[in-house]
Amino acid sequence: MSVPLKNFYVALSAGSALVLVAALAFIMSDRFEFNHAILDASEEGGGVVRSVLDVQEVRRLFEEDSGEEVISVEPAKGGAVLVLEHGVVSVGIDPFKERWFYRGEDLLAETLMTPNGEKAVLFFGAEEAHEDALRVVVIDTLSGNVESSYDAQETGNREFGLSNRARLVLSGEGIVEARSLLGDESLWSFDPAGDCTGGKAEEVQIESINDTVSIFSTCLGEGRVSVSGIDSASGNVLWGYGWDGTELPRTFSFSAMTVAGGEDDPIRAIVGNEFDGQYSLISGRTGRSGSAIFWTAGDSLEGYIQAPNDTNGVTPENVVIFDSEQELNARLILQTAHRLYEEGEIARQELDEEVLLVGGDDKEGGRLPMTPDGWAGGANAKISALHDIIVEST
Repeated sequence: MSVPLKNFYVALSAGSALVLVAALAFIMSDRFEFNHAILDASEEGGGVVRSVLDVQEVRRLFEEDSGEEVISVEPAKGGAVLVLEHGVVSVGIDPFKERWFYRGEDLLAETLMTPNGEKAVLFFGAEEAHEDALRVVVIDTLSGNVESSYDAQETGNREFGLSNRARLVLSGEGIVEARSLLGDESLWSFDPAGDCTGGKAEEVQIESINDTVSIFSTCLGEGRVSVSGIDSASGNVLWGYGWDGTELPRTFSFSAMTVAGGEDDPIRAIVGNEFDGQYSLISGRTGRSGSAIFWTAGDSLEGYIQAPNDTNGVTPENVVIFDSEQELNARLILQTAHRLYEEGEIARQELDEEVLLVGGDDKEGGRLPMTPDGWAGGANAKISALHDIIVEST
């Protein structure tokens, strides 16, 4: 998960198991001053924020306690990273506690999270000058330790996102380059123009999940849109598609770290029919279509959720790049069950009988979880039981 950069759409033409005593460090560079403290980086109570309900509760608790405004809540190892105006704070969620913080005197220009939630990458910029220079700080989200800190000269380049290993930067020439998170050296590069007959890409955007980076581009004057799946470690091309069209699709990434029910959750949009069937599901690992995985078997989701439209060679309006088939299937079933329960198509008694409700001391207090790890165990069996209830309800 990540805090979106100002635009992910660019027109090229224009710890420790011990509770630590607070150790406060003031870190100076030529232009930047930072305040860093590790308060309690133990893993106890370190469940990760999973749903929009978790996000709302964490935001409420912190803002009531501190009086500070939270810009965003990001899932991370140990709980969540809260993005503030001048820095970030890591909190545990069960129980709620402040784990570590990192604050700067200068504005926090951007905060990005690696897709696996293990690292927070902070970009600080001075307000008055040096517009092309950013201070990059890489923090291990579980321990709170600073793993790297350096100045990055970004003249003509745009920070475009993260993989688990690298910053993804788009140059003024339209080249996507992966730079090491820890040392800023170049790891690999990819030129989207290579997918164009005329050799010029016009617009580029990316989606990054755990092991792959999907790079979308349009070809200048060719009426063609392409996407290439890149191995995030080696830079090797794993798969690719080409479609007719002149505009990039809206793109989404989905993994276990995606906040269920949040604004960026594509499963919420699919189950709520917000895409009106105008979407494609693509495995980031293999390039395989999700419609071939979930909508072709006899015991499928057909009839409960609008199937993806693979468009017969035309650029989809929406594209979801997903990481885990198992997680995708579980979330589709869970959110479909939520919808049908709210509509009265599923009876509470059916959920009680299969012990599918959580969070209550009695039957009246329980609810369906929003993610499979909301159950204490046996998630696969419970998803299977929930699927059977859905099929029998309609």
